[in-house]
Amino acid sequence: MVITKGRSLPIGSMVPFTQTDVAVNPGNSGGPLFNARGEVVGINSQIYTRTGGYQGLSFAIPMETVMWGRDQIVATGQASHARLGVALQSINQTFADSFQLDKPQGALVPSIEPSGPAEKAGLRVGDVIQRLGDKLVLDSGDLPSLLGQTLPGDRNQLGIWRQGKPMEIGVLLGGASDKAASVAQADPVLGKGRLGLALHPLSSDEQRNVGITGGLLVERVQQGPAALAGLQRGDVLLAINAAPVKDMAQLQAVLTGAKKSIALLFQRDSDQSFVLVRLS
Repeated sequence: MVITKGRSLPIGSMVPFTQTDVAVNPGNSGGPLFNARGEVVGINSQIYTRTGGYQGLSFAIPMETVMWGRDQIVATGQASHARLGVALQSINQTFADSFQLDKPQGALVPSIEPSGPAEKAGLRVGDVIQRLGDKLVLDSGDLPSLLGQTLPGDRNQLGIWRQGKPMEIGVLLGGASDKAASVAQADPVLGKGRLGLALHPLSSDEQRNVGITGGLLVERVQQGPAALAGLQRGDVLLAINAAPVKDMAQLQAVLTGAKKSIALLFQRDSDQSFVLVRLS
């Protein structure tokens, strides 16, 4: 049996799943996962398979997580976990270069829930969360798992990276039942050439309609790196390399000084996400 611990999945990301190659079929969820010594090391949860049968990967809830939930239920009658109120993106090397990080590590914040724990603590869009308490956040999937083992109302310290400098922020964590936290993942495509965007500052009416302050509206996307990165007409450009975009002059100044790539924060409908744009 091959075991990999601490796996994060799109469904159930608050749980640090144990991945195995044990044969598990539909209907086995809730059954025990045994090790070679006959000890129960997890509770089978789900499988990833092409055929619908056992051939594939199986995932189990680790026993330490199960026992942690059991103790809560015995003590309070329910199991709960903490909520931060942010969307998250993974960081690759190009993102790391754009945000002046030594290595692609941490969870990038593209949007923050209004009036949520993160906003109240002073977290900003473009921050990179590197640590929760004394636990390192190596990737965006690590943070939900850590929050899943933390109680609502706990006070904790976030180690973050903001505009080229490390910082510490104290946060009072909320409850997951207050409002579901969203997780955003991105896999942008990069291109070459000029930026290729026709933009104009949002009017006051447009800002009210979109629900933001500032920003540049994408009027037209021409052939170029922005189009290859997935930007579309109607998107609103909010920040460049974590700095809020105020006007065209500021954007042009950043583009002039940029070397290989830039990280653009944009809003589409009500969703915000960072995308990498490779410059020539």
